[in-house]
Amino acid sequence: GVALEEFLPTLASSGFLHEVSPDKFTWAHDQVREAAYELIPPSKRKMLHLLIGTKILMNTPEEQLEDSIFDILPHMTVGQEYLQSESQKYEVAELNLIAGSRAIKTFSFRSAAGYFLSGINLLPEDCWERRYKLSLDLYDAAIEGSYAVGDFAQLCTLVSTVLSKGKTLKDKLNAHNNQVRYLTSTGQSEGGISQCLVVLEELGEKLPAQLTNEVAVEYMHVKNLLASHSEDSILRLPVMEVDNKLAAMEFLSLIMSPCSNTRPQLGLLAIFRMVKMSLEWGLCDVSAFSLALYGGFLVSPFIRDFEGGYRYGNIALKVLDRCSSKGQHRFKAQVYLIVYAMIHIFREPYQSSLDKLLDGYRDGCRCGDLEYAFLCLHRHSVFQLHSGRNLIKLEQELTSSARKTMQYGQISARLLIVIWLSTVLEMTGDTSHEDPYMTFFSCTEDALLQQQESLKNFSFCHILCIKRKFVCIFNGDVDGALHVYHTSSKYLHGELVQSTSSILGQFLDGLIAFTCAQKHQSDEEYWTHVALEVIGKFQKWVKSSEWNFSHKLYLLKAEHNVLKGNDAAAVSMYDLSITTARKHRFVQDEGLSFERAGYYHRHKGREKETLKYFTQAKKCYERWGALALVIGMDGEIGRLKYTQQFF
Repeated sequence: GVALEEFLPTLASSGFLHEVSPDKFTWAHDQVREAAYELIPPSKRKMLHLLIGTKILMNTPEEQLEDSIFDILPHMTVGQEYLQSESQKYEVAELNLIAGSRAIKTFSFRSAAGYFLSGINLLPEDCWERRYKLSLDLYDAAIEGSYAVGDFAQLCTLVSTVLSKGKTLKDKLNAHNNQVRYLTSTGQSEGGISQCLVVLEELGEKLPAQLTNEVAVEYMHVKNLLASHSEDSILRLPVMEVDNKLAAMEFLSLIMSPCSNTRPQLGLLAIFRMVKMSLEWGLCDVSAFSLALYGGFLVSPFIRDFEGGYRYGNIALKVLDRCSSKGQHRFKAQVYLIVYAMIHIFREPYQSSLDKLLDGYRDGCRCGDLEYAFLCLHRHSVFQLHSGRNLIKLEQELTSSARKTMQYGQISARLLIVIWLSTVLEMTGDTSHEDPYMTFFSCTEDALLQQQESLKNFSFCHILCIKRKFVCIFNGDVDGALHVYHTSSKYLHGELVQSTSSILGQFLDGLIAFTCAQKHQSDEEYWTHVALEVIGKFQKWVKSSEWNFSHKLYLLKAEHNVLKGNDAAAVSMYDLSITTARKHRFVQDEGLSFERAGYYHRHKGREKETLKYFTQAKKCYERWGALALVIGMDGEIGRLKYTQQFF
């Protein structure tokens, strides 16, 4: 007979095979392969696959195993029911671990999760006693994979096993980590906080459950530490190497998201602790996140140090680059969220953050940080809304984003995205869609508000009230806006970092207050005080970013002059607000300024000016895609023309 090794080159020269290398051949055509495969009896195919996989494995040097894993494992998987000994099952389980790890490197999380679970299914019942490290590695990897694909039911099962079988705290840290991420992503903020506090105490970095003056003390300590460091000295800090400190930094970062919803003061304490540990023990990738958060705190209403916030935000970006492993920016989504959505707004145009937030979303998805990836996506949508993005196109993007959050189980991000999807649909007047709250939560907006209030998710409640004020103001519903204003007061929870939504809310509060004060009733002094406080805030913000805030300030000043009876100054400020909004490409605010100026001219009996301003407001709303507002302006214009015709 002829040896197979000698016959293969002949088949290749005849066109049946393709020679990949001197010892590796593939079928030249799928039909040839399929025909050959059909010649094998079905009952023997699985065994043959196992033999082929085993043969390739035996001939593959260990250093080439990872590169050849996808040539080996598919055959072993098809024939795995013929694995007879436990040692064989352990060996194939280990191959699944290698394949899954390789899949993660190419961001193929769904495939990776499948490999890890296949490996676990091959483990015997006593695997934790006989092959502890392999079992732990497979379970840890499968937990990561399950989180990355949003399979939280599977994740909870795997976590439970690791927490019961793990021998040490270090062995259980990954399970705790992903359990917190799951709880936070699904809106269970208090559960996530409690889990973090328990682990941090075991790691020697206890945070008090009840706070008194710890936040102020820790802030002053960190402020003094940072005062002795320049940007260069921070970037030259050594790398953090102590395992317990690295683990503590991880869980301090994990506590931030749930704290932003329910316990912001505890979140501030975690920020200061992370910064202090970075200065004392060295830098790690979490340090970039902590410095970004510290910068965000500086620009918050607590401090209002915009230059300092901008400085630490940029340092955070540099630390991120320094501490990233092999080009993998594990904390990029988190750092980009804080820097570009919450710090740069006080220096750079809103529009300049859009691409960066998309980068954060994409990188977060690639490294499995779904929570912050989708928070970046949410902020991207909000920035588009605040920047005057066409609402028809934005509705499509928001709907797609909400569906993605459902696919990956990201309830916290979905809550926020659906708020703005609802806003857009109300502005466009599109009634062809089902209520988005029913679509994505199977309940009404009111029911969802009650549910989240009962869960103490005051951040969501606060933003929902901003949305309602936004809709009321643009629709001219003063009574509705006033009702929401009073309701929202119980949801003020002290944001960790100032957001564009919060700034929008304060602007709306100013308009509500001026509208009430202009009635000159007994509460005029109260409302004037509220409105002037808002003007004071915008005056500070304009010094830092004229682009983002000046047109809103001019509109507030116009309303103030209306209150004081300064007609010429009011008209001048309305016009300045309009031209500035147009120059800075905020079409929705340009339309709002035209509309409010039109109402003012109508109040003064200037019908010609009223018609001109209403017509321009309508054109702005048309460009914005706010068809419901266009209809409203058409009604006002029609009534005005009717009055001019007959009176």
